[in-house]
Parts: sequence; structure tokens; C-alpha cells
Amino acid sequence: MGKSPPNRSVVLAGILFIFALFVGLYQLDKTSLHMDEVIWMVNSKELFYALLHRNSNYLENAWWNNQQESYAIGLPSVIASGLSQFLLAGNGKFSFHLLSDIVAARLPGAIISSTFPVFFFLVISRFFPTIPAVLAALAFSLSPPMLTMSRWLLHDNFLNYSCFLALVSFYWLNRKQKPIYYSLIPGVFFALALLTKPSAVLILLPWLFLLITSPARHSIHQFISTLIITFVAIQLLWPESWYHPVFSYIEYFRRQARFADVGLMNHFRGLTLSDPGPWYYPFELTFKSQIGIVILFLIGSAQAVKGILHQSKYSRFIGYIALFALPYAIILSGYHAKPGVRYLLPIYPFIYLIVALGVSWAHRRLSKPVFLLFTLIFVIDLCTVFVYHPDYQLYYNPLVGGAKGIQKYTRTNVCLGSKAALEYLDSEAITGSVYIYGCQDNAPYYSSRSFTKKLDQADIFIVEQYLSQLYPDDAKLQYIYRHPLVRQVSQYGLGTAYIYRR
Repeated sequence: MGKSPPNRSVVLAGILFIFALFVGLYQLDKTSLHMDEVIWMVNSKELFYALLHRNSNYLENAWWNNQQESYAIGLPSVIASGLSQFLLAGNGKFSFHLLSDIVAARLPGAIISSTFPVFFFLVISRFFPTIPAVLAALAFSLSPPMLTMSRWLLHDNFLNYSCFLALVSFYWLNRKQKPIYYSLIPGVFFALALLTKPSAVLILLPWLFLLITSPARHSIHQFISTLIITFVAIQLLWPESWYHPVFSYIEYFRRQARFADVGLMNHFRGLTLSDPGPWYYPFELTFKSQIGIVILFLIGSAQAVKGILHQSKYSRFIGYIALFALPYAIILSGYHAKPGVRYLLPIYPFIYLIVALGVSWAHRRLSKPVFLLFTLIFVIDLCTVFVYHPDYQLYYNPLVGGAKGIQKYTRTNVCLGSKAALEYLDSEAITGSVYIYGCQDNAPYYSSRSFTKKLDQADIFIVEQYLSQLYPDDAKLQYIYRHPLVRQVSQYGLGTAYIYRR
């Protein structure tokens, strides 16, 4: 007997994975460092070595106990990054010395992020025809914030991933009435989400909705067993719980809730202020998405309301995901601190679920030739994000003038500019010690030249535009401005840095 042909969904999922992996890994080292990446690279290595050598002093006093500043626990990404650096980079005797520190640190996140569109496709293909499901999953993989976060050692994609899998697996168990031991799946993913950032606690809202709407004994047992597994997983996986069991997470959650409402300087609608207000996130969500996504989200939202009113087969699932995504967005919008759209990444599966509804509507309503034209235009629109390779964080759609037009509206290009400025100095053989007004700790990853953190010892000054925008009256900045301007650095039409010389 011949072999049966592979399932079409499996083949499409494999193609999506290969595509997302290529996009995520291609020139991974070329993406500029985020200001927090250096911190998390160090934390990853230190935690991994502390676990390896059973350094109880470090484990009991790690960054999550900081009383002065808000830090995510970030355990999944930190452990994965630490292991990658240990095996693939650095000078340790067990390292294969294959990659630079930054590439090794980013690699696990890039690989794991590449599997996300696959799971998204497999989930939504249960509710939509294959073609709309593929297009929505492709759009999800090319979302500018998703692409950006897949190339940085930060925690938002891990949070997004674990929240989505916790939500989907619990919904599946509730619908299929699986044996209680299957609760291990959502329980572990919920624990991983909570051990990334405490905002994942909002997963409980849709879970409680399922419990209330189907209060069968099996559902109650499933809910309780999932919570028990989550609690046990946190106690086993989080070093802080080894020394202060049971109450350690409650204390951490209380402290983070206090820190979360401390405003951070931001620039929005031409003003520099600590709280950009309630329109900041809607602005970012709209203009950091391709134009086709904005249009299809509006169409899909109308279809979602119609589907819920008529109780379509997808309506319960959309409502379930919305019970997590909408409160998440509302609560984060209410806080003063709004550091960027990446903090809303866990709601992106909901956004692209609605986009899938819009694509499905087009698939039903348009004739085949017109839908083919629609698909071509849609894919071309999605691919406009590649114009900003490898710094996808600068993507803004043409509705706001792209990267060039966005500068007058909001802060962007955080920690961007010094890389291109240093490359210019090196290419022109301009020598001298460099002071960077911006993300100083990133500079050694870009150039081997001499750096200083003392203004009076510098021969060359690099001013990153984002920081000068936030603190225009800073005395250090005024000191730098007294020196001759050598060059303005522009990327994608956006001014990102200025070079001054003594």
C-alpha cells in the first residue's frame, strides 16, 4: 500500500513555520539593540550560572526582588537565552563558539516566535476556511510588532505565546470534556505566563466565564485542577518560591501593581509628558499595522458583532478570547506608563482573529478573480514591512506618513541611531573617544572604538534623537550642542541621531 498524502493543514503549517523562521533569523545580528536587551543578556547568563552552580545568594536576591524598579520575572525567555548563550557563544569550556553573544541571546525567541503563526493557523482553521486562515496567519507572522519582538531578547512574545496557549488549551479541554490530567497543559502555560509578567492573571476572566456558562462538575474539577497545577509549577520553577514559598508571588504582584502606575516620559502628539493619555495605544495599534489590516479589522469587527448576535460557530470562541484581550487593553491604557505598543502584544491574537473574520467575509462575498486580486494586494501590503528590515520597530503605515512622518506625533526609534552613527564614524576613520547621549551600554556591541561616560573626556558626541526629544533642556545636551555638528543620521527618512565633535 502507498503512503497516504500528508494532511493539507500540516503541509501549510510547515510552510508557515519555514517562512516565519527565515524572516525571524535572517540577519538577526543586524537589528539594533533595545535598551533593555543588554540587561536581560546579563541576567540570562547570571541566572543560568547561578542555577548551574547552586548559588543560593544570587537566586534569593535576583532582579525580581528589586524594591526600587519594576522588572518582569521573565523566567522562560531568560532561561532559554541563558542556555543558548552557554552552549553557542562566550568563552566557556562547554560552548561550541558558534555565535556572537547577541545572536545566541536572541536565537531562542526567534525560533519560538516562528512557531506562533503555526499554532494560530491550526486554531483558527477550526473556524474558518483554509484560505482565510492561511492569509490571517501570514498576516500575523508579518505584524510589525510581532516581527520586532521576535528579534529582541525581551519578554513580550513569550508572554503573548504562553497566554494564547493557556487560553486555547483550556477552551479545548472545556469543550471536549477531556480527563482531568489534561489540565497539566493550560496549568503549565498559565504558570509560564505568570512567570513572565503578572498581567497574565487576566487569563482567569475567560476561564471563569466558561465555568459560569457551563458549570458542570467536570468543568469545576478541571478549573480547580488547572489552578493547582499552576500553583505547583510556579513553586517548582521560580527560584524565589524555593526560599519564600506560597506568598512570594503575592508580594511580587503587589509590588509590580504599585510600580506599574508610575509614569514614564513619553512623546505623543507633539507633547512630552509622563502620561500620553487614553489615545496612545489606539494610535499605535492603528498606525503600526499595515493598511489592509486596519481595513479588515473594521470589517471583521462588524462580522464579529453579527456573528455573536446570530450565534455563529466562531462566536463563543471570539467572545472567550475577547474577555481576555479587551480588559487587558483597557487596564493597560488606564495606567500612566505607556512605554510602547509591545506591552499590548498579548491582545494581537485577538486582533488577527478579527482580521481572519474580515478575510473570510471577503472570501465569501467576492468572486474568485476579484478575491485573487484582493489576495495579491493584501500580500503586497503585508510585505511593505520589509522596507524597514532589519529595524522593524520603525514601521508606521502610510496613513501617518511612515517613519518619516511619525516623528512629529510620537516617540519612536528608542536606542536607534548610535549604531548607524558609529558605522559612519568607522567608515570615515574619524577617531576619538565617543560619548553617547542615549543607550550607552549598547555601543560596545556596535564598535570596538573607545567610549566614555564622562562628557569632558569625549572627543565625539552622539545624540540619539529619541532621548533629546524627551529631555530637550538637559544640561548635558546643552553642553553637547555647543560643539560643531558633524552629521545628522537618518534611517528610512527618520532622523535618529546627531554627531557632534569637540
